This record gives sequence, C-alpha cells and structure tokens, in this order.
Amino acid sequence: MPSKSNPRRSDFEVGILAALALEAQAARGIFDEIYDDETENASAGEDGRATRDTNSYTKGRIGRHEAVLAHIPGMGKVNAANAASSFLSSFTELKLVLLVGICGGVPHGPNGVEIMLGDVIIGKNVIQSDFGRQFPDGFVRKNSVDDNLGKQGPRIRSFITKLESCKQNLEETMSLKLQSLLRKPEFEPLKYPGSSEDKLFLPDYVHKHYNAQTCECSQDGKICSIAKQSSCEELGCSSACLEARKRRQDQPSIHFGSIASGDAVIKSGQHRDKIAHREGVIAIEMEGAGIWEYLPCIVVKGVCDYADSHKNKEWQRYTAAAASAGARAILEQWEATDRPRESGMVSVFPQLIKLQN
Repeated sequence: MPSKSNPRRSDFEVGILAALALEAQAARGIFDEIYDDETENASAGEDGRATRDTNSYTKGRIGRHEAVLAHIPGMGKVNAANAASSFLSSFTELKLVLLVGICGGVPHGPNGVEIMLGDVIIGKNVIQSDFGRQFPDGFVRKNSVDDNLGKQGPRIRSFITKLESCKQNLEETMSLKLQSLLRKPEFEPLKYPGSSEDKLFLPDYVHKHYNAQTCECSQDGKICSIAKQSSCEELGCSSACLEARKRRQDQPSIHFGSIASGDAVIKSGQHRDKIAHREGVIAIEMEGAGIWEYLPCIVVKGVCDYADSHKNKEWQRYTAAAASAGARAILEQWEATDRPRESGMVSVFPQLIKLQN
C-alpha cells in the first residue's frame, strides 16, 4: 500500500491549475505538505502518470485534502485545454479543480459594486468572449445555445451557492491565509502595494505620449511602441484623469460573477467596458474557456489590473497570492467524498451477522 506521503493517483480529488510561474508559486504556498517528487516519479503504474500525460505536477496536502497542482505550459485556451485533458487522464477521481491566478478586473460591477486591485473573483460562469464573427463594423460573438459554454454540474453549482452564502466568513479566512502566505520566506518582502497604487484611469484616457510631434502617438488612435513599453510615471499620465474611488481597503474582497475568457490580452479601457456591458462579466482572463467543459472547476482569479492601456505588472505577485489564499479558503469549505472501506474491514460484517444468527 502507498504510504501517506506517496498516495495513489486515485486518492486525489482536488486539483489546481496555474498557467504562469508566479501563479504556480503562489499556489504551492498554500500546501501544508508537498510530497517528494523523486519518490513519486520512481513509482510505476498507478502511482506515476498516464502514458500520454504531458503535464508536470506538484502533489501534496492542503488541509484535509490530497491535492495536485498541474502546471499549464503557457497562457491561453489551447494550453489550458491540453492540460485539462492530460489532468483527467492521470487523475480520474478529481471532484473539484480550481483554476487559480490573475486576471483583469471590470472596475464597476453589478449594482455599483467597486472592484479594486487585489480583489478576488470567483467565477459562476465562463463566457468565451472571442468566439464569433468579425464584421467590417465590429465583432459579434456567437451567442446561441450550441455556441455558449455549458454549466458546471450540480455539485459545483451548489458549492458556489454555499460559498456565496458565507461570503463574509470566506473573506475573513482568505485574509488570514493571505497574511500567513506572505510571511513565508519565499514571498518576502511581498506586501499589499497600497491603495495609492490602485490607479483607475478614465476608459478613454489612453496610455500614450500627449505632446508628441514625431512618433505615432501624434496620429489619431495610434500609440507608438515606446509608449506601449513605458510606465505611467515615464509618460506622465495625468492624475486629473483618474477616477475617484469610494471604497477604501487594505484587504481583498471577494466578488462572484461571470468571467470573460479569450486568447487576447485586453489593454483598452473602452474595449473592456464594451465586453463587460455586452456579456455582463466582472473580469477578463485567458484560460477558463479552455477547461470549463472538461473539468469540475471553479475559476479563482485575483484582479491585478483593469485591462486598460495603463496596466502593468506591479500587482501581479500580490494578487496571485490573494487568489491562492482565496483558493485555500474555498477548500476549507469543500467536503471530501466518502470512500469505500478497505476490503479487510468490510469482511468483518458477514462474520458479525453469522455470530448474531
């Protein structure tokens, strides 16, 4: 029998998927125990991997759950779909898979709710936002029943409803787990960047040179390559074009809603708002559509930017940590499936019946 430090593949019911190295690092941080990869890889048969499985894994324990982290080889739907297919070929008993990482946030959610950098999005639905037709006057997404992604199964939908009902408790647990995560040596000196660094520009205020005479920025609707690579400080982006935020925070909040998923990195406030208005989404990311119909999954993404032309990487590591802390809080609410008793224990019952007779 495999030891507790080297469980069988069939013992793993919880999976985590991460595309970027910084997302995977944050996800590893929520494991209470990581099993010896060399010991596991030396095992043959069921304790190894399926023959055509191309994923790399980190296996271990998160709380009371045996959990396995699959490292997606890159961003986008195709990479995610391939990873999901391999995942299921080796780990056939997965009951819950969390897609953990970072995303672009829609700053104004339903009913005027403010979504801010560092917040965590839990996806109730995923919409493949780039699947459609490009006409001369614009893009039209295919929106028929056959073209839309389906629903998750009843157990996942029921679980999300449970999570919504205990949102405050979930946020409190996430905050504690995030503080614990950030105290680990591999995350030092990572900390909350501060509300002063949470800058939301007006959707039509573009990140470009505004006093340019010779570069493309002087042309209507154009942005030169230098401006695209420059920071707001280097370009002198005007603070007069910042949107005022009512909400103040030093800890992330959780938001439930639909997520748009596509292969394009959105770096336009106006395009972001068009997608949000058209689809009713609160976040935009790149992997969810690839796994949604393959796995029993929940998308858990931290808001690291506002999907506008001013986006940068300053919040990425902190937000990845927040999303992983949110995933840990979610797993504390997840109930493992009852497993059959070992055959030696089951055989006792016929003997008891015989004695009673």
